[in-house]
Amino acid sequence: MTSKIAKIVWAEDDPADRVLIKRAMRQAKVTSNPKFFDDGFGLLQYLKNEGEYTDRRIAPRPDMILLDLNMPRLDGRRVLGVLAEDHDLRRIPVIVVTTSGDPVDVMSSYDLGANSYITKPQTFDELVETVKTIEDYWVRLCMLPMA
Repeated sequence: MTSKIAKIVWAEDDPADRVLIKRAMRQAKVTSNPKFFDDGFGLLQYLKNEGEYTDRRIAPRPDMILLDLNMPRLDGRRVLGVLAEDHDLRRIPVIVVTTSGDPVDVMSSYDLGANSYITKPQTFDELVETVKTIEDYWVRLCMLPMA
């Protein structure tokens, strides 16, 4: 397997979760360094190169999106809907990472184009393993669509 660093964006509204994710990534020796967004609105501005993200050097197309479902302003379900309707953005793999294990959320996420659905781990050690597994599979093993 080749070693590469993926451009990842992660929409996660909980500041404590973002801190834990960053710590888990360091502990798992994950090479990717995601850009975090507090909500789906900021994420979509970045993806569409709007607002403060008009410069592609500042906002390059990501290789993958990690997405919480329950966020303020614009939630993950609505983000999935926008991505599904956009010819270019719908090719970016989306991994839903959320607290909800509700079968309705799982099915609707896949119906809206999610490529994977993961419930947030309950312990820090499980989080470390989860971020490592995401990188091993989505970054090292899979061929991601090229921009």
